[in-house]
Amino acid sequence: MMNRIERTLLVVRTALALVSACLAGAALADSGDTTESRVKAAYVYNFAKYIEWPGTAAQDPLRLCLPGNDRLGEAFNALEGRQAQGRAIHVLNGVPLGQLARCQIVFVGQGDAALLAAVIRSAAESPTLVVGDVDGFIDAGGGIGLVVADDRVQFEVNLEALQRVKLRASAQMLKLARNAAELRVR
Repeated sequence: MMNRIERTLLVVRTALALVSACLAGAALADSGDTTESRVKAAYVYNFAKYIEWPGTAAQDPLRLCLPGNDRLGEAFNALEGRQAQGRAIHVLNGVPLGQLARCQIVFVGQGDAALLAAVIRSAAESPTLVVGDVDGFIDAGGGIGLVVADDRVQFEVNLEALQRVKLRASAQMLKLARNAAELRVR
């Protein structure tokens, strides 16, 4: 059980990590596609730190899967071996739809928009966080959508999609979402 000081420190650390990702997103006005890719990968890395997976899924290595050949693959490959919640991240590219249930995080990029509905169906029966930067991502049933607005990468959360697959996002993370005012944390 955490005491008051430990809880406060956790809240501060969470906020700082997510604010760092948000500030990195603000740099997009001066940069190219490579920086945008890195910022999106940084967001996904931070999501891995602030999403709670149920049961035994929380003990496994964290598999970050890219089902297609998205242009962001190189940025995500840089996350290989990094730690999130004491779990090593393992990046898998070109994962077939039938194997997505074995992934804790699936990223659907703009280049793979045609796969979106199939990815969401494939991941629906497991505690899989589906993240993407496809237009209308959360409206299509994705868990967390990355959007570029005002030359900054921001994120939107589909709380219903997360709850459906038994994932919990930290309240601090939800407060930083672009659609925070619409979210109701249960």
